[in-house]
Amino acid sequence: MKRITIKELAKLSDVTPKTVSKALNDQSGVNEELRKKIKGLALETNYIPNLFGRGLKGSSVKTVGVIITSSYNPNFADVISGVGEIADELGYSIILCNSNEDLASENKQIELLIQKQVDGIILTPASDSPDAKRTGVEKLKKMGIPYILIYRNIKGEERNCVKTDNVQGGYMATKYLIDKSHRNILFLSPYLTTGKMNFVSQDRLSGYKKALEENNIKATENNIYHCNNISLESGYEVTLTILKDRRDFTAVFCFNDIIAFGVVKAIHECGLQIPSDIAVIGFDNMLFSQVCLVPLTTVHQESYKIGYTAMEIILKKINSDNNFDEKQMIFPPRIIERLSV
Repeated sequence: MKRITIKELAKLSDVTPKTVSKALNDQSGVNEELRKKIKGLALETNYIPNLFGRGLKGSSVKTVGVIITSSYNPNFADVISGVGEIADELGYSIILCNSNEDLASENKQIELLIQKQVDGIILTPASDSPDAKRTGVEKLKKMGIPYILIYRNIKGEERNCVKTDNVQGGYMATKYLIDKSHRNILFLSPYLTTGKMNFVSQDRLSGYKKALEENNIKATENNIYHCNNISLESGYEVTLTILKDRRDFTAVFCFNDIIAFGVVKAIHECGLQIPSDIAVIGFDNMLFSQVCLVPLTTVHQESYKIGYTAMEIILKKINSDNNFDEKQMIFPPRIIERLSV
């Protein structure tokens, strides 16, 4: 359903846009019966008040909302840079929101962006559980507001996503370690608050297992560990616990560089050397990866291009009245060699 404007609501109510505005904002000058009629029509037609006053002025604010899952993750800085390059060129403003990996917050942020009458939304899903109640996304569909997913799929939205080939990235990281003569390799990944791995973790784990199996190495559940969240502290604490229990492994493949930073710190504190005792490989190729305690070997993903491409797609959707032929955009990863392997 296309968003209704204040002018269209005024026409349905047989009044002026100014009267509609007064009724919806409970201002004087409108009798109670008419006020109820206008509010009822607004509710029926899913009218959202324009906080920027676009409907009255008849001009376009040209704004795109971007919802990320963590402002702590510097990877999103590259995404925003990619989005911002096109936005600057075409005169679009960006409203940045952070869901903090919480689905309720994601739904709330989407509602806020709808109220601000953004032209479209670029979304990193906070959860990809099949039974997740995505009231925000469902409202975007109902109102015909263009949106594009980045980094993560959600069920039924596979063609509406710009991301990295995470299976291939997991495979490449593990194969790289195997080629360096490592055979007992741990995989360290985060859980979501639901206690389940997200699609990205599952894909990288699939790549990890595929590389092991192709090289006749058994993929055991004992070598798969989970952090409570995506943080240096969590990677550090889990690794300390592992090292108290066992020292038989020679390499760790980390879900991302942030977790890898914590792994490196824990290995150092336990008096072990990287990579001679334990090798570590991350994923993302963040800015700080080259200045880690030991410069981190990692899988590079095209975060800037993901942001740039997502913005290109959302603008095509906006300018084609959402009649855009969707296709999944998947960027290939590559290994960045440094000193941790």
